[in-house]
Amino acid sequence: MLKQRIARIRVATRGVGYAIRSEVHMKIHVVASILTVVLGALLHISRFEWVAIVMVIGMVWVAELFNTVAEFLVDQRSKRRSMRSMLIKDMAAGAVLVASGTALVVGGLIFGPHLVRVIFILKAGWRLA
Repeated sequence: MLKQRIARIRVATRGVGYAIRSEVHMKIHVVASILTVVLGALLHISRFEWVAIVMVIGMVWVAELFNTVAEFLVDQRSKRRSMRSMLIKDMAAGAVLVASGTALVVGGLIFGPHLVRVIFILKAGWRLA
């Protein structure tokens, strides 16, 4: 039972790893995720803010993985480009766009006030010098 669960985790990890290695947009999401986590650590965001950040990062990754799956399935099933094939790919890409836009808004709402505070502190320090 445990061996089967571990095997399933390995298979899933292999899938995520493949997407990261092969998809340019997934690499961009990885870099954006790392930068977001570093910024959150530097700004000492609250536990609630971390929950929101982790959720939107996960949402973007899931959307991108499903987009990759949709592209693979459409490409495997049909060698010719039909309107339906294009729409499937467009809608999957749209899901990534919506998830990424939501993540940007959440990031702005969380990081904006922290960054404004840091800017005011730095400006005040420069006036004192």
